[in-house]
Amino acid sequence: MRILPGFMAAALVLTCLCGAQEGGQLKTKTHAPVKVSTAPVTRAEASATFKHLAKVFGEVLHVSVTGMAAGPSPAKAVTRTEVISELAEFYRKLEPAFKMTMKDVTVSPSSLVVDRSSSKKDLVMLVTKGCVGAHTVLAVGSVRTLTVRDFGDVIGFFASRVIEMTHTPSTKWTPYLRRN
Repeated sequence: MRILPGFMAAALVLTCLCGAQEGGQLKTKTHAPVKVSTAPVTRAEASATFKHLAKVFGEVLHVSVTGMAAGPSPAKAVTRTEVISELAEFYRKLEPAFKMTMKDVTVSPSSLVVDRSSSKKDLVMLVTKGCVGAHTVLAVGSVRTLTVRDFGDVIGFFASRVIEMTHTPSTKWTPYLRRN
């Protein structure tokens, strides 16, 4: 039994020495930087994203959710109001699958910027439930559309919160559920 640690240490030293003799420096690949578009997300892109999200949530959570339709003008930019209403619809349909209720986030409705009052109610609900960040472009932005980066942040944040609320937490892996 005492031979095994010594053998592993010798193997590690030999691996390091052989790697250094083959050419000295390690060679790393350089990748071209990714250029993120600043153009607004189109209705077709948003529709494809929401349909994919609906498919994934439907398969994993066994809940019937439909994605957003691209509508008559798919090349037109999707508005923040449309994204808010789609996320609120997702939340309502996924709510029966929630296993855990998170603490509500305190938000001042006057700080949220939305065109319609129905969307403001949806946005307040999404922010309160923790599915949309209170200080994101979707909640407080001054422009009507979202860039690819902003849209991705919104979808990623929403999906991560839904995943968090739809799994049964364990006290072993979830520190804030521990008693001490």
